[in-house]
Amino acid sequence: MLDRVRGEDPEMNLDAFKLLQDELDESDLAFLKSSCKAHLNKDDAIPSFVFIDETAHPTVRKIQQAVEIAVGEPLFYLNDFYLYTEGKSSADWHVDTELFTFERAYNAWLLLSPDEVESPLAVMSDWNAGDDPFFHTLKVGPDGEQAQLVNMKTAARQSVSMSDIEANKIEAPDVSVGDILVLNPKRFHRTNIQSPKHIIAFKFVALPETGFLSEQQVPSLLWPEVEIFNKAVRGNTVWGGVLDDLREAMTTEKGRKALSAGFFPERLPFFRENVAKL
Repeated sequence: MLDRVRGEDPEMNLDAFKLLQDELDESDLAFLKSSCKAHLNKDDAIPSFVFIDETAHPTVRKIQQAVEIAVGEPLFYLNDFYLYTEGKSSADWHVDTELFTFERAYNAWLLLSPDEVESPLAVMSDWNAGDDPFFHTLKVGPDGEQAQLVNMKTAARQSVSMSDIEANKIEAPDVSVGDILVLNPKRFHRTNIQSPKHIIAFKFVALPETGFLSEQQVPSLLWPEVEIFNKAVRGNTVWGGVLDDLREAMTTEKGRKALSAGFFPERLPFFRENVAKL
């Protein structure tokens, strides 16, 4: 089992967003774009894990190191995903379910095109800011106004007003190509779809004193990737072994679907069509 122990854990003070400006240059962006194109054009492509074999590349290292400095602790690459959004895209409020396997995680959100977008993301102002209650699912009622937040630990439900959520949401700052937008993926967040855009998001996990794995996990019965991540972490003593196990899981259709960030297979043709425009 992976058991590297860190010192005193830093405060998890990333309540919403942290914008790192002008971190990437033209060569970095060219590498990211060409990698997304090549990855999605593979016969066995999924929109995730574009860079699982490129974690030592200078651009990926630059991204990881920038986020490590921003959050104040060493990080480990978990996965990534390519996404194209436009006005017809669905962008419901959500949390990143695969990251509920882990105690602490961070997303690095990068714009690939166009040159700039206004506030590409938003987070709910109050929910999942701490560890408990541990709400996960947002169920919107038929009137589109009332919704229920469901606690995945206790099954407790709490009614919320969608208009209140919209009125109090925290908008991300404007993002330009070359910036890195860091966010806490355990907060309810939503992609703003007004502006068509290509993005790549990297997901990193930290190693608290208690270990990688969270005691408040989403049940694997609901999200099969939780079982895959748990098995990989518990079965290895180095992080490279975890990534090897994830590579192995992606050789099967079941594993590819479980690890594909919820976009496979129905969105793959859409992403393939649009990544060619980068």
